Amino acid sequence: MLGKLNMDEFAEWGVTGATDAGASNGPAEARLLTGAIPQRLVLMGTAELPAGEGYTLGPVKLLLDENDLPPIETLAEHIKAARALHRTVAAHCVTLGELVFFLQALAEAGGSRNGDRIEHGGVIPESLIGDIAAAGLTVVTQPNFIHDRGDRYLAQMDAQELADLYRLGSLLNGGVRVLGGSDAPYGDANPWIAIRAATDRRTREGHVIGADEAIGRRSALALYQPAPLAAGSPADLILYEWPEEARALATVGLTLIGGTIVWQR
Repeated sequence: MLGKLNMDEFAEWGVTGATDAGASNGPAEARLLTGAIPQRLVLMGTAELPAGEGYTLGPVKLLLDENDLPPIETLAEHIKAARALHRTVAAHCVTLGELVFFLQALAEAGGSRNGDRIEHGGVIPESLIGDIAAAGLTVVTQPNFIHDRGDRYLAQMDAQELADLYRLGSLLNGGVRVLGGSDAPYGDANPWIAIRAATDRRTREGHVIGADEAIGRRSALALYQPAPLAAGSPADLILYEWPEEARALATVGLTLIGGTIVWQR
């Protein structure tokens, strides 16, 4: 997916790392992507994707489609195969059906591991928040979809479904680790749009979806901050200005990756 994006814009937005979550990534895709962007790179993909220079090996991606789910035993075997490689798993869970299916497959595979991820978490009922927290799963969600697609959601979904849509505040308050993504090119790649949507839950037309799920600016920014680098390693750093106006996006003046300036206004 990264090959379809303008990575110069990423540097201008202050993005210092990127994850390609393609489920089909293997050795060929790793060779293509490694060194192609200035950002630190994490690659998800198949069990055949090896560790390598120039990127961090991410979880095995499990691409679920509610309309074409495999036997649950098959998914459990895929999870066990990832465990044998000492890798975590990340499951595409946009719908409630996909989420419940993944949780059950995890249980049949022996339980979750630190680093296992729910990708999207598009629909999470309140009743499952405690289970997700207890399992130690990370939810990687896309607040930008509230902005990008929210008006369509309002037209097509009922009130109860909207209450469960792309949760944030309730997950954090429930003890779930939450990270932010964009799902670009399917969602807007600018993280500041997602960060704004996390704080105001507004659609393009200004309607609010899930006001109780809104979080503060500091918490929203933390969704997109990587783990700290090791002491003594070259730093990733951005300098930005975030106006007080609620709907204003931050402006980045400087982006350093590994101690090297890759963008300066």
